[in-house]
Amino acid sequence: MSQADEEKQQSAKRAREPALPISDESNVKRDKYAVFAETNADDMETWLTFISMNGNEKHLNHLSNQLDKIDWGEAPEYTGMFALDTRGVSRQTAREMMMLNLNTRYDPNKFDGPMKRIDFGFKKRDTDETKAVKVYELIGGGHVCDFLGQEDLDGCSLAGSEDEYSDYSGEEEEKSVSRRSRGEGSLDMTELPAMLGKACRIRDNKL
Repeated sequence: MSQADEEKQQSAKRAREPALPISDESNVKRDKYAVFAETNADDMETWLTFISMNGNEKHLNHLSNQLDKIDWGEAPEYTGMFALDTRGVSRQTAREMMMLNLNTRYDPNKFDGPMKRIDFGFKKRDTDETKAVKVYELIGGGHVCDFLGQEDLDGCSLAGSEDEYSDYSGEEEEKSVSRRSRGEGSLDMTELPAMLGKACRIRDNKL
């Protein structure tokens, strides 16, 4: 067989092979998760929340722009610090981060659903201290979860009863989404705000 005939056979073989899938950048973007961080001064911990960027880009950018306007070095100690990274991490990374066991109160959590607009109502005359207080009063203590939907509770058991959290039923139930508490050895649930009570306390793979 001549070299020309061999090259023709190889070319025909490659033509019959299925094409490799082309990366879809839009799908990659939909699978990204922004990372929200609250550093709590009392517990000296940073609580991470992974927020789906799919359909939430506008609200995430608005939240990020507000937080970036604050010099957190001027904030009162009790408010802690808040930050949001909108570059995003993959779904797999967010899931793996949920399994970290570093904090004494809250494990990282992930939300896959729509996000509500968060606006702190900053005024031009507001100082950094005033802005920090406004942020803390609205979303401090894990209450950013009140504005997020569809928490990923896969592999977890829900703690608390409906009666215990009856104050957050009805219309409030739709928006009251709670932060996942850490596993074995966590604080007594009665010590937490009721809004934070419906959390995933014990993860199966941590038993």
